[in-house]
Amino acid sequence: NVQHCLGVAHTHLSNYAEAREIFEANLETNKRLLGSDHIYVAHALYYLGQVYQMLNLDSPSLELLQQSLDNYEVALSIYRKQLKETDLVIAHVHHSLGTIWNLKEDHVTAKKYFDLALKTYKTFNDGENLLVATVLNHLGVIFTLQDEDFKSMMCLQESLRIRVKLLGSNHSTLAD
Repeated sequence: NVQHCLGVAHTHLSNYAEAREIFEANLETNKRLLGSDHIYVAHALYYLGQVYQMLNLDSPSLELLQQSLDNYEVALSIYRKQLKETDLVIAHVHHSLGTIWNLKEDHVTAKKYFDLALKTYKTFNDGENLLVATVLNHLGVIFTLQDEDFKSMMCLQESLRIRVKLLGSNHSTLAD
């Protein structure tokens, strides 16, 4: 719908305050017209969770992280009623939940969600995609924090191998 597309456009332009207002209105409209368990409600919750996450990066707040977490969890419960567990949309929510739990410094829970996302992401392009590389990077950092250096090294090397294969050795993301 138009509200949703406008919210996405504001998110892409980093206009997070505007995106938040639009997605909140979109969420209420969808709930009123379609019911609380409709997949469009889940989409609105997911995107609102992303906006809260981005607002948190601009101005860190446990409240924003919790709002993001709450939205992702409700979206996940709706998606699970209507989609297969292996659906890419569910994997994206798992990835987002992993990111939030990582920001909250609960690395055990973050790892659980990253593992779920990775399992689905590996089913696309024989596991040779940037989603796999990104999650492996997250897992590598978590393993470092847990003093599991060998596992960390394995994840980070595989992430780097995939990135070089897909993006080339001169891509700017390899310098980060």
